[in-house]
Amino acid sequence: MDPDDVRSRADLAVFLRELAHEAETTEVENGRTSQYLEAASSWATDCDGAYAHQGEALPDLSPEAWRFVARLLDAALVYE
Repeated sequence: MDPDDVRSRADLAVFLRELAHEAETTEVENGRTSQYLEAASSWATDCDGAYAHQGEALPDLSPEAWRFVARLLDAALVYE
């Protein structure tokens, strides 16, 4: 699933499952959890440039949306 196709929580769950499968079955740059999270942190810091490069504006997400993403990533470290 393309990240641009994610429109709901269910879509996000499918996307993350497919991303996990990709990380497990192909060679990726940041295969370890710590490397992946560090890269995600860097991208979050620099994503204005990535959006500008695509000719898009960074979405104006609500604080609740950001909190949801933070909780999702935090819980994923221990959730089975």
